[in-house]
Amino acid sequence: MEKEINILIPDGEIELSLRVLNCLSKFKHIKVHVLSRVKWVEIKFSKNISSFNYFSEDISDKEWIEIIKSEIIKRKIDVLMPIYTKNIRLISKYQKEFNSLVSNLILPSTESFDVANNKWKLYKLLKEYDINSPDTIYYDPVKKGNTKKLEFPVLIKPFEGFAGRYILKINDEKQLLTTLKNRGHTLIQKYIEGYDIDMSVLCRNGKILAFTIQKGYVFRKSPFSPSLGIEFLYDEKIYKIVEKLITKLNWSGVAHIDLKYDKVTKDFKVIEINPRFWGSIIGSNKVGVNFAYLYCLTSLGVDYDIPEYHFENYATNRGLIKILKSKIRGKYSLPKNTSIVDDFFDPLPKVYKYTIKILKKILPQKTKFIEKFKYEIY
Repeated sequence: MEKEINILIPDGEIELSLRVLNCLSKFKHIKVHVLSRVKWVEIKFSKNISSFNYFSEDISDKEWIEIIKSEIIKRKIDVLMPIYTKNIRLISKYQKEFNSLVSNLILPSTESFDVANNKWKLYKLLKEYDINSPDTIYYDPVKKGNTKKLEFPVLIKPFEGFAGRYILKINDEKQLLTTLKNRGHTLIQKYIEGYDIDMSVLCRNGKILAFTIQKGYVFRKSPFSPSLGIEFLYDEKIYKIVEKLITKLNWSGVAHIDLKYDKVTKDFKVIEINPRFWGSIIGSNKVGVNFAYLYCLTSLGVDYDIPEYHFENYATNRGLIKILKSKIRGKYSLPKNTSIVDDFFDPLPKVYKYTIKILKKILPQKTKFIEKFKYEIY
């Protein structure tokens, strides 16, 4: 019988936590404990958690750290696993306070995290180390700068963000100047004609321990939102680009690197880094790389070979519905992997989610007290 491992996830309010839990639930010797800053969330109803505790948002960062430390002692936690950016950075900042409480924290330094999480800082690092990326300028609403030098179309982006939110495609200078009137400090990036592709990694001290490369094949209406269906593949050029980037950042922990193939220059360009767990982690698990479990092994100091993965496709439940609707036209092939079976065996989180959605539509006044996820990330 394998030794019991207790894991603490301090991000129950983040939708991604439920996806990470899905991957960890495959191992009966793993017990998952959850802390949340939102009281009513899907993960609370999962049969796969051992405990759930809610704490108000109205506490300081330092108080939150003390709560996490207290929970580690109370639950005899072996692995602390922050899921989303806020807790990853916060725990990294106070990393020394956890050294005597849990196994090794697999987290980036706050300096590396801040570079990865800020698109302008990342762009400067990419230029410094000659890593391909789209030409980007920093627009300061006070200094403004000369936008006439730009080659259109361009994208305007916030410095930080997720799921493609607040990204706009701009086709000419007139449209750009009109749009910039309503925005503060903004990044303006050359639009690349081509296709999106990304690489998910788990690393320690700048070395890649596990990875998958995936490309979208079923898409949402928004061109900048994550795909509903992905196909897993391997490309040596992408691996080498990401390997160099991870080395320069001396990265530890998980990350999801977005790239784009440029049809004009016929090369791959790094677009951004999501320095956290990502929405398609269930897909990676389905094809052979369980990042959540490997994160635990890495934290516990267990060595393992870089896992291989199958070149198969995966679709979310929404993606599967879209595929089935389009099947009659032969637009998409059926995915080999989905999460529909997992949801069947742990149904209450989804039952809760859709019940609340219905109640909020028919009884909006009486359901105001029910809080939604802080971030629904794909």
